[in-house]
Amino acid sequence: MITSLLKKIARRTSFLRSLSTNHWRHLLRNLSEKEINWVLFWLGLAALSALFLSGYDYWILRSPAPAEGGAYTEGLMGEPRYLNPAISSASEVDRDITTLVFSGLVKHDKSGRIVPDLAASYEIKDGGKTYEFTLRENLTWPDKKPFTADDVVFTINLIKDPKYQSPLRNNWQGVRVEKIDDRRLTMKLPVQYEPFLENATVG
Repeated sequence: MITSLLKKIARRTSFLRSLSTNHWRHLLRNLSEKEINWVLFWLGLAALSALFLSGYDYWILRSPAPAEGGAYTEGLMGEPRYLNPAISSASEVDRDITTLVFSGLVKHDKSGRIVPDLAASYEIKDGGKTYEFTLRENLTWPDKKPFTADDVVFTINLIKDPKYQSPLRNNWQGVRVEKIDDRRLTMKLPVQYEPFLENATVG
């Protein structure tokens, strides 16, 4: 509807621009007051349309896209206490820092989708009750020691331990984590749970 209206305005304004000064004088002398009002209405509408289109072109079509990279600075209230992803979710400061420092098996990309992180890939089997992860090759800790499936199994079992009192413990109740080899492990759920991959974002 808007496109059709703009086309009509364009045709009318194109015709009006083609008139000479003498044509205008003759036309205005022979127009009734109602017809003059209609001419003024269309001229005003054409002017408003031109302003709208020029504003759209400037603010929408020419708006610069945000650049990637650079530095990001964020101020946090409070002090970090537990720089440990297994318990950091209890504190906003700890959670923000551990998110920057540690990696999970998977992570969220810029669009919010879950993609592999420490894992090179993963498969969902058994009707959504078994998740098999394959770690990326040559993963190491900061001290250059190898990062293996044993480290993942240890971390998840630590979260599940009631004595550790991890805020994430309920997310892992009933989940069995088993090593296949140094680069592969499985997580077996008692029942299918579609959002389970969110749990695997823990560092």
